[in-house]
Amino acid sequence: MTFLGGKEPIRDLHQLKSSTNSNYFPLRYANQTKTPAGKFVRYAWLTDDLYVLLIAFAGSVTTWTDLPGYFLAIVFSSLAIWVVYELGYYDNDRCGYLYEEDPKVPENFADFLNWRSSPKAILLALLSSIAAAFAATTYLDRSFGISLSILAAGLLTIISVFAIFNRLPKPWRPIPHLCLQALKYLTPIAVASLSAIGWCLIIAQVVFRTLPYQRYRWFDQEFNHDCRLEQLAVFLSGVALVVVLSGFDLGLMQVTQAAIGAGLIVRRFN
Repeated sequence: MTFLGGKEPIRDLHQLKSSTNSNYFPLRYANQTKTPAGKFVRYAWLTDDLYVLLIAFAGSVTTWTDLPGYFLAIVFSSLAIWVVYELGYYDNDRCGYLYEEDPKVPENFADFLNWRSSPKAILLALLSSIAAAFAATTYLDRSFGISLSILAAGLLTIISVFAIFNRLPKPWRPIPHLCLQALKYLTPIAVASLSAIGWCLIIAQVVFRTLPYQRYRWFDQEFNHDCRLEQLAVFLSGVALVVVLSGFDLGLMQVTQAAIGAGLIVRRFN
């Protein structure tokens, strides 16, 4: 399992039976096996991560006619990221099942995905990336080829870091976890640009996603997802710093981003 440990598998993955023949359907595995089960994609990705990305990168929009292309670029780039993230989730559960004495994996994880699904997932990520890069040409002063290359590089890096994360001893995983969260929110920079307030929102979202895991691994605390207050504090501190450094001259777009970003975080308070 680990690069240094060289463990032999203690279970045979081929003996794991799948009740659905593991037919691939995008994001089904993540949705059914991650918390909250059956609602993960809706609550974690669609109504949280996607909202954050749409607000954070909104500085790319200069006219109303940019909006359709911008929306499609962010949505398709997000889909590509989620698809490769789902493969990383599966690989993590697969490694746990094969090598850990007491794996914390869903009992039915083979019902939703397996390695035969990987080519289909990679193809979907590629097609989504192409669509995102093409949409970006309608509002971004960057060629299709450059946008696609940056996006593909980001996706390959996510896959690589996930492979490392899944095979490291657990005490060594906090740093790769932080990198994965940063990559998830920064990869769309291939098809959009970040304002200063956008950076604040992305950093706050990374803190929200990685802080529970960092606490869990570094300080052996109970895994607790409720850290919206810390996210809001990081965001507002960043906004205050940007306001001061800009000489209290943000512009309408960044003021709007700051207001909507704060409202989005507050809305998700428990």
